Amino acid sequence: MTIDLAGLPYRPCVGVMLVNAEGKVFVGRRIDAQEGDRWQMPQGGIDADEDLHAAAFRELEEETGVGQGLATILATV
Repeated sequence: MTIDLAGLPYRPCVGVMLVNAEGKVFVGRRIDAQEGDRWQMPQGGIDADEDLHAAAFRELEEETGVGQGLATILATV
């Protein structure tokens, strides 16, 4: 099966690795998985003209409830 990548809906996205002071990493279990467990870190699309850091904080809060005042960006890649 060949997938036409050019024809797929795509927008730039961000992903967040949330680590606490003890070095534990947050990974959320998806509730929409049809087969078995599916896990992922907070992530999502960047809105038009949205700053990368703003998008990362927005997705983090939408998916975990952790607001911008509770997290710090340590690195970007």
